[in-house]
Amino acid sequence: MDPAVPIPDWKLELLAQRRTFRDVVVMPTESIHKDSMFTGGPVWPYYPLQVRARYSKGVLPLPRDRRPRCIDPPTATLATATWCGPIIHHFGHAVADFGTRLAASSVADPTQPLLFSLNTRSKRRPPAFFWELLDHFGIDRKRIILLREPTMLRELHVFPQGERRGSLRTPCRYLDLLDRITRGTGNTDRYPLVYVSRSRLRGDEGSSPTHLIGQIGGERYLEDALAGIGAKIMYPEALPLEDQLDIYRRTDRLVFAEGSALHGLQLLGRIGAEIVVINRRRFKRVAAGALRSRARSLTYIDAVRGEICSLDVQGRRDRVRAISVLGTASLLKGLARAGIDLRDTWNDADYERTRDADIAAWRVAALAMGGHSGTEAAIATSLRRLSLIPGLEDTS
Repeated sequence: MDPAVPIPDWKLELLAQRRTFRDVVVMPTESIHKDSMFTGGPVWPYYPLQVRARYSKGVLPLPRDRRPRCIDPPTATLATATWCGPIIHHFGHAVADFGTRLAASSVADPTQPLLFSLNTRSKRRPPAFFWELLDHFGIDRKRIILLREPTMLRELHVFPQGERRGSLRTPCRYLDLLDRITRGTGNTDRYPLVYVSRSRLRGDEGSSPTHLIGQIGGERYLEDALAGIGAKIMYPEALPLEDQLDIYRRTDRLVFAEGSALHGLQLLGRIGAEIVVINRRRFKRVAAGALRSRARSLTYIDAVRGEICSLDVQGRRDRVRAISVLGTASLLKGLARAGIDLRDTWNDADYERTRDADIAAWRVAALAMGGHSGTEAAIATSLRRLSLIPGLEDTS
């Protein structure tokens, strides 16, 4: 930083939160393990004690990363950088787990290089949304260092996480920072109601019919019903990140199908919208602490009758890629309590036809994936338990 330029008080407060370590070896990402925490990165001195520098979750900060297992001699040396974290390809975890240092790192000292680790055993490049995150925070791409080999950092800086997944609330000073540095486009047109859908979402394999994602059976009918009362239907995967965030800023009531798109709100400060989340899994409260701190109100609708799951290779129920079946009475009641009344226009027969078609297509994709031999029987059992689609379990 230029010593001749006065540093604003808010930046001085940020810099006071930064920790600096000397002569730290930083390793590439070894693995992303359960809950999207990772092995690799900096070999912090007195590793178990460096809770603020590591990646934590929970009401109390519980570290969820692991010290690199293999610490090779460094093959490169850097004078200085700020550690930001590993690059992963799951948007929600990239934002909620590894993206909360970006705001402070981006603005506290614009002369600092920003360091990210990659897995050298994979040839995958950073996902497109990684560069969109940088653009959102106004980060010059020339500052980015993608670490692919063991590297000695003579001086390594790190900021604490701005917020943690699983915490009860987001610190006000972090929201203040986001409010300061993530201002909108200036467009003041408002949306009364926006529904953020998963119905067109595809996984990493694009439109492959064998790639499953978590779905809500009949979601396309729900979209039509909401559009019928004037809602804008939003498909996040079809929009640039900044366009998504601009919609969030300008909406009075946001309704989400539970999923990673919710974490996009964590890239913003206070938005003042009413947020409604339709759960895909019973009793989930995805990002509750983070959303409650930003929203005017927050409502989760628990209307799940059951889930139909495939089995993973170990024979366990794969809830991440399940298709959820909602109870319409609970769904409509929950929406009405949130100020969204669909009861006069809802047609159960049309909804059920759409839901059953979605389940049939999901089943075909689940069986085409192969995997555990018990998948077909597990799906058939779930269908019988939910009294859905008579005879489907016997079709090929």
